[in-house]
Amino acid sequence: MKTAALLTLPLLPAMHANEHEVWVFDRLDQIGGHPTAVIGHPQVIDTLLGEAIEFNGVDNILFLHVSRFGGAEEADTCQAIFRLDGGNREHFHELGQCDQVAALDDGKEFRRYIEGALDGATQIQPAPRDPGRIAVVVRMNRRYYFKGEIRMAKFTPRALAPSEFVKLPERRDK
Repeated sequence: MKTAALLTLPLLPAMHANEHEVWVFDRLDQIGGHPTAVIGHPQVIDTLLGEAIEFNGVDNILFLHVSRFGGAEEADTCQAIFRLDGGNREHFHELGQCDQVAALDDGKEFRRYIEGALDGATQIQPAPRDPGRIAVVVRMNRRYYFKGEIRMAKFTPRALAPSEFVKLPERRDK
């Protein structure tokens, strides 16, 4: 399964089992309280859902130093609200439309959901997750850049049911 760079991030911050962490993409110097290293020229823009960071799909990256969960036996869920404008994607999302996406890793299977509907699943081999640097909107090998806007991401240290996913917020007047 080809996965968008947006969700290839094994980037869940260290937290207790019942907690979650929400990152709002409304500034470039830090995301979710974590300092960033900015590559290229991503821009903070105003959208109908609030401020977001726009990435050009060519050379824009945010790097963060974030501790991830330790053991591979732990499950996690990464969710995001974003708008895809193009780039290296195959049938992932409609272009120009705001979407909610969730990626679940239960240590045995990786599942991807779009708007709460299962979009793909694959068996995985558990691997240790070391603390370190993560890349937002591109794989660490700088392949598959994301072109579009990211409004927010939410990380939970367990596999959520689709009924627990973040819903798209109401659009605000510009």
